[in-house]
Amino acid sequence: MPQLFRRVLLPALLLLLAGWGLGCYFETNDDPVIILLLRGTAAGAPVTDLHLYFHGFSTLFARLYQLFPEVPWFGVVLYALLYVATVLVFSVLDQLLIGRVSPTKVTWLLVLFFLVAWLEHGLWFNYSRVPVLLAGTGILFAAQRPQHRGRCWWGCWHSG
Repeated sequence: MPQLFRRVLLPALLLLLAGWGLGCYFETNDDPVIILLLRGTAAGAPVTDLHLYFHGFSTLFARLYQLFPEVPWFGVVLYALLYVATVLVFSVLDQLLIGRVSPTKVTWLLVLFFLVAWLEHGLWFNYSRVPVLLAGTGILFAAQRPQHRGRCWWGCWHSG
């Protein structure tokens, strides 16, 4: 249970507290413009071909905005992906620290890491920041498990 709390629940709690207490802001003007295009507000109809930004997902976003316009799909999806990146980085740090210090200290060190190094990602939001964080944390997470590397490669190679 403590590992589940540190790796899964603590990131969610910290992101929610940061968003509620400090707010969430777009880093550039691109994100609101993308939302206007997807909703069809800035064009005659929803733009479904934003190949520069979402490589095939813009059609899904535009359709979701048409079906449920009150839901901020762009923000929900990107914050869900930011949460995944946060879980990955907390998992990597937890794995590195758990044998060296007590679980209580690990929890406090993860909170300190969030406040010092990760808080900005939840406050200043950008369509390109999240994929970079997700790719970087995914690589760190995968590199931390070298015993599974051959099995994953073999399974991926022979999956089709």
